Amino acid sequence: MTLSQEVVRERLLDARVYLLLTRGLCRLDPLVVLDESLTAGADIVQVREPGCGDRELLEWVHDVRERCARHRVPVIVNDRVDVAILAGADGVHVGQGDLPPRAVRELAGDAPLIGLSTHNLGQLEGAATEPIDYIGIGPVFDTSTKDHPGLGADWLRDVLPHAPLPAFGIGGMGMDTIAAAIGAGLQRIAVSSAVCGAEEPGAVIHALRESLDAGDR
Repeated sequence: MTLSQEVVRERLLDARVYLLLTRGLCRLDPLVVLDESLTAGADIVQVREPGCGDRELLEWVHDVRERCARHRVPVIVNDRVDVAILAGADGVHVGQGDLPPRAVRELAGDAPLIGLSTHNLGQLEGAATEPIDYIGIGPVFDTSTKDHPGLGADWLRDVLPHAPLPAFGIGGMGMDTIAAAIGAGLQRIAVSSAVCGAEEPGAVIHALRESLDAGDR
């Protein structure tokens, strides 16, 4: 099953919880983590596998895409535009040191989503001129998946109004930080360790969504 471009973009606009799936962080079988997260309401799934071999990564993206399609959930591949194209993924996410978004767009075409990580106000404002669809902002809080410390809720509050596109807070997102993130104005999160390392991944996704939804009221 392939998601239409219209469905993918609708899911992005409605997305609240974006799962960054890394097998090495998973306490349970990664497919169990994925299935529970999808059932609980993960809106987008990114395959993030640093150091993974090409063939293995392609096969893994195929497996993730097959499961996500049943829930009409887009699949994004971190950095590897070649694998994203070959696997028929719904998009690519790049960082500041990866291929520039314009090069990714030339390779991938108009249909796939492109996300860009930003770490300061200049990068955030500069994203408005790039051919991208959404932004990652952070790291907001301390996290083991990033080399530099979290920038904090006050920083997030200051930069978030400058986001030109749907913006997902990333870095240390979990039940112990979600209240501060929402208090800073965040409505969308990208979450990794708090879900992947959980004994009940679906319960964490559900609780995060409830917190975000309550923040709207």
